[in-house]
Order: sequence, then C-alpha cells, then structure tokens
Amino acid sequence: VPECPVEAILEASAVPDAWKPYIELNAKESAKNAKINKKVDPLPTAEAKKAKIDASKDPDIERKKAEEAEAKARAEKAKAWEAKRAKYRPYLRDMRAKRETVLSQTEARTERDRRYGRAYRLLPRENGLTVEMELARTVPDHWLKTRLGVADPMPPYRTQATLASPTRLIVEGWLEDRSLDPLIGVVGAFPPRFRREIDLPCPVRNVQSRYRASDRVLELTLEE
Repeated sequence: VPECPVEAILEASAVPDAWKPYIELNAKESAKNAKINKKVDPLPTAEAKKAKIDASKDPDIERKKAEEAEAKARAEKAKAWEAKRAKYRPYLRDMRAKRETVLSQTEARTERDRRYGRAYRLLPRENGLTVEMELARTVPDHWLKTRLGVADPMPPYRTQATLASPTRLIVEGWLEDRSLDPLIGVVGAFPPRFRREIDLPCPVRNVQSRYRASDRVLELTLEE
C-alpha cells in the first residue's frame, strides 16, 4: 500500500486517484472505531483513580470490613466447636449413664445425700420446729480404702447450727479423722465438710442441737 502524506490528503487537488480507495477505506474504519469507542466505558481519569483509592482508605469502611471478618471467624469457630460437641456428645452421654449405674450399684443415693447434708426433714412441734438431719454412716467403697485398711463405719462429724435470720437455718458439718485424708478428693462424692442452708416455714428465735449416735441423726430444736 503506498504511503499517504498528510499534506497531500488535506489538499484534495493533490490526492492522486490511486490513493482515493485507501483514503475512503481509512475513513470508514475511523468511523467504525468511533462508534465502538462510544459503547466502551472510557478509561478512568487520574482524579477518578485517586477518589477510588481514598474511598478504599476510609476508616469506616476499613472498620466495617474488620468487623465482618471477625464475625465470620467467630461463626466458623462456633460451627466447628458445635460439630465437635455433636461428635462426642453420644460418648459423654454413655459415660454419664455408666457412672450413674456404677454409683447406684455401689451405694444408695441416700448415703451420698447424707455426706452433703441433703438428707433432712422438717417436723412441726409445739411452739416451734424440729429438723432431723441424717449424717453419713459408711465410708464410700474404693480400692484405696481397702489398701489403707479404712473401716466401713464413718467417723462422727463435728457439727454447728446457726440462724442466719429468723427464717434461715445454716447447718455445717466436717470430719476430723485424719485417716480419711487420702480418700478425700480421690473418692467420688466424698467431701470433707458440708454446709446446708434451710429455709424455714416460720420465724424462730433460737436453735438447740442434739446428736443421736444410735441412728446417726442430728436433731435440731427450733423455738418460735
């Protein structure tokens, strides 16, 4: 294709006939490209680029992104933890059931309640109330108990009963026999002491205690 000098194109009289088809073709291509460029979004200017960068550095936007990322991380962590719990939940349920079965086979639940001061009853009497609290009677079974040669009968408890208010009684009990120290904290459901708060149905003014060794019952007499 012969070259077309600009000066020759501007001067129509100087355009040779051989160049006219190429000039017309060039004009058509230019018009076609102009139409295509109108449909395409123009390239962003320097000001637009700067505004976009400034917007991305907005502290509110950055904080929002950080909060969204943190919330997403928490949700994923909670989901993973729940999946892990769901995986091991049947095993934990079976372990609890087996433990309760073993405890029920080795000793009565009432005896465990006695070691926590939960086995008591309120009895009405003339001008007051009577509280009968059963204390533990036997040392719980354990292989360490057999190895140490600890006897089955539970040593006597030291007890103290006080009135926190006219309608609230506090009963405390503790073991003083040092031979039981190796078992405490090792044998299940065997605390060294207990504290029980009892709500009374009527106000009282003083309390007197008496221990019945024959049936291991702490008898508390409350006078109105």
